[in-house]
Amino acid sequence: METNKLAVIYIRVSDPSQAHNNSLDTQEKICKDYLKSKGYELVKVFREEGESAMHVATRTQLTE
Repeated sequence: METNKLAVIYIRVSDPSQAHNNSLDTQEKICKDYLKSKGYELVKVFREEGESAMHVATRTQLTE
């Protein structure tokens, strides 16, 4: 029996101004390409767009 390999992607930028360039899209593409090459099925993408990294509790997508 074949077991599905499931994965999520968590990407972030530390400054809100970075969310408007291609940084998040580039991170996401690299991660998706890697997962595909390893045979993983992508379940969900979490995007953190400029929230402080100082405290984990304030990073809403990470805590989800």
